[in-house]
Amino acid sequence: MKTRFLVLAATLGLYSLAASPAVAQLAAPNAAGVSLGHLHINASDVDAQVRFWTAVGGKIVQREKLTLVQFPGVYVILRKQDPNGGTDGSSVNHIGFSVKDFDGSVAKWKAAGLTWEPGRPSPDGQGFLVAPDKVRVEIFENRSQPAPMMMNHIHLQVLDVMQGQQWYVQHFGGLAGKRGRWDVANVPGTELTIGKVDALQAPTKGRYSTTSASK
Repeated sequence: MKTRFLVLAATLGLYSLAASPAVAQLAAPNAAGVSLGHLHINASDVDAQVRFWTAVGGKIVQREKLTLVQFPGVYVILRKQDPNGGTDGSSVNHIGFSVKDFDGSVAKWKAAGLTWEPGRPSPDGQGFLVAPDKVRVEIFENRSQPAPMMMNHIHLQVLDVMQGQQWYVQHFGGLAGKRGRWDVANVPGTELTIGKVDALQAPTKGRYSTTSASK
């Protein structure tokens, strides 16, 4: 089957994913042939990013030209390249994961020295981790999920929410819906959460990029 890409920033190849023995852990593609593949981070210090993502709960599955950190449903790919900014203020404001044990996870992350910005307490806990290079990672509590930590969403900031939502529906088979006050487009492996802003946000090129793909 022809590979398709959902690109929220610069286009990236998936040769590293195809080479990974754990690629089967990604979600099956939808009828349009699309599912989430990876989150790609330009890292000023790859080792610092590795320490963060492994402390969060990821597993290193490759350390070559690109470093792959595996979570259920997604890879975080780390590349040595100085970013030109963090996620906040860009068209991808943050990425989101969910955890089964919210209080236990937060306590572990604080003990590891990670930066935690509290939001809501448990139950229905929520807050933010801040990774090196100012990559913001939202955390939700989901006690019913099968794995300790899973990919949850990618939060976009756009001028026209309906236009943004319909673009992902039309071109990548996303399922339009709502989550609370947010308009969303769902593809296998993640939710694209679409928020409205009054001013055009900075492009993610040079910061980090998010790609959804299938074989």
